[in-house]
Amino acid sequence: MRAGAEGGEDVDNLQLMSVVNQDIFSTENIQNFYTQVYLSFLRQDVNLNRQSVYLEQRRYYPHLSLTGNWTRSQDIFRYYTGVIASEMVKLYLGADYTFNTTDGWSFRGGAIGYVNPDRDYYSQVFGNASKRFRLGNNRNLILSSFFNYAIDRETRIGDVVSISPASELGLSGRLNWQRFSLGLTNYFGDILPNSYDDRLLIELAVRPVNNVTLSGYIAPIDKTSSRSVYGSTISWRLKNQPNSPTLSASWQHQEYDYGNDAFGNRMLVTDNIFTIIFRVGSSPNPFPRENPDQPD
Repeated sequence: MRAGAEGGEDVDNLQLMSVVNQDIFSTENIQNFYTQVYLSFLRQDVNLNRQSVYLEQRRYYPHLSLTGNWTRSQDIFRYYTGVIASEMVKLYLGADYTFNTTDGWSFRGGAIGYVNPDRDYYSQVFGNASKRFRLGNNRNLILSSFFNYAIDRETRIGDVVSISPASELGLSGRLNWQRFSLGLTNYFGDILPNSYDDRLLIELAVRPVNNVTLSGYIAPIDKTSSRSVYGSTISWRLKNQPNSPTLSASWQHQEYDYGNDAFGNRMLVTDNIFTIIFRVGSSPNPFPRENPDQPD
């Protein structure tokens, strides 16, 4: 709301009084004056409460697939095709090829295409190249590069536009030294369309005994809006055999950045996620063996 008035000594409805050094001046004893007074009145809430509710609904549809591969001593070619009988029927066709050399190089590339893609099933092209350097018995250094280009991922959830990253481009290195493993991965943002932002990930794992693994990670640089800053995992293989059941417990510190509110305050939400998983069968090994024919 705004209000104001102006005028001089000939105006009857305008009165002004001021005090300067304990001297009082008013329109009653000042001659030949003219004044302007305008005021603006604002009213707003002191506290701003904003609530966002996310509801996720899962539906299961029949899925018919056909896969196959040609495997030779140094290369593998795989193909896959199928149909997902959802509300909008999805057809897909894809293939990938892996080639390994005797001096430690490994190359992999592939692509998959979908008819009627959505946020979960979408067309993409991917590939990676890596080189393993042997440093001794159960000691090696692996350097690799990788990319994944998401072509037609859906950016809408109903009537809401939700753009989440799906493409990535990065370099990584991992040092395996007997019972220790140290990994460093850097993701490059703003190169591929709809890609993850810049991120630096440091991982450390140790295996104090053959069937127990302790691991942790930290991301000192992460510019994505939804990010996992640090976390840890303990994994226990119940028996010292490759396909024994595994019990693992993990903790992740998550951050969600919603930008700034109407007053410029940053809206950052943090969360701690605890997960316990019992897995029957083999689990990922942070210490890859140089000879896969040898047992752990």
